[in-house]
Amino acid sequence: MIIPNKDWWQEESSKRSSLKSCPYANSHTCPRYYESVFLLSQINMIAGLTKNKSDELDQMWANTSFSALCTEEVPSIGQNQNGSLSSVSNFCPEVSFKYLGYYADYMCKYVDEIDQAVGERCANRDKLADDWRYSWMSVSSKFYLDCEVYERVKYYNEELGQSYLNRLHPNIVQLVSRMDRCLDNQNPAGAVHAAANILETMAKDITNNPKVANQTLGGFFSQFEKCSKLPQPLIDAVLEIYKVRNTLPTAGHGSLVTPTLTMVEGISIAAFTKAILEIEYRAKSI
Repeated sequence: MIIPNKDWWQEESSKRSSLKSCPYANSHTCPRYYESVFLLSQINMIAGLTKNKSDELDQMWANTSFSALCTEEVPSIGQNQNGSLSSVSNFCPEVSFKYLGYYADYMCKYVDEIDQAVGERCANRDKLADDWRYSWMSVSSKFYLDCEVYERVKYYNEELGQSYLNRLHPNIVQLVSRMDRCLDNQNPAGAVHAAANILETMAKDITNNPKVANQTLGGFFSQFEKCSKLPQPLIDAVLEIYKVRNTLPTAGHGSLVTPTLTMVEGISIAAFTKAILEIEYRAKSI
C-alpha cells in the first residue's frame, strides 16, 4: 500500500531525478491546478481566488485546447448530504497534498461507519506512519510526472513561452541579453541599469503613445499604470526598480563612488524584471 505523503513524494523525485515540485503547479500555467483550487473554494474549504481573477482565468483557459477535455478528464468533487467533501477526482496532486494531506488525484471518504471501522482496524493492525485509512476509504497516489495532462501542459507552456518572446519589442530582447551579460560578468549595477531600461521600454510599448517616446518613465508612469495589465504590486515594483537605478552612483552624470549593490540583489532584480515582462506580455494577449 502506498502512502503518498511528503516522504513518498521526495523519494519519487529522487528516483526519477526530477524537480521536487511540478513546475506548472499554478493557476496561470495549468488548468488542472486551477480547477482543483476553484472546486475547493466553491464548497468553502478554502478562500480561493477573487471573482475577478477567477473570471479572467476562466476566459483564459476557455480559449485553449484544454477546454475540449471530456468530463472524465477534468477535476470533480463529490459532497455528502451535509455539503462536506466526500471525494475528489482528477485532482492536481499538489493541490490535494496542500489541502487534503496526500499527493493523490483520487480520494474518497468512507460511505458509512461500518466501512470506516474496517479501515481503521486495518490501519491499527499495520501501524503505518501517516496511514490515510483513518480518514479515507481510497487514495490513489499520483506523482506530477504521471499526471495525465502533464505533457500537454508542458507543451502548452513551452509554446506560450516562445510566443511571448516573439511578442517582445526587439529593443527589449537586446536589453535582456545585456542584463544577462552583466550578471555573467559579476556586474550587478550594470544589470540593474539594463533592468530599468527594459521596464521603461516595456512601459512605452504598453502605453502605445508616440508622445512619450522621449520621456523618462516618471514622466508618463500614470499613463502606463492605466494601460498595464499587471497587478498593482507589480506596477509599483516597476517604478521601484526604476528608482533603484536612479540612486546608483553610476546613474546620472557619473560618480567616483563604487556601487554597493550585491550580486544577489542584482540577480533578484533581473529575475523579477523578467517575470514582470512575461506577465505583462502574456496578459496582453488575453
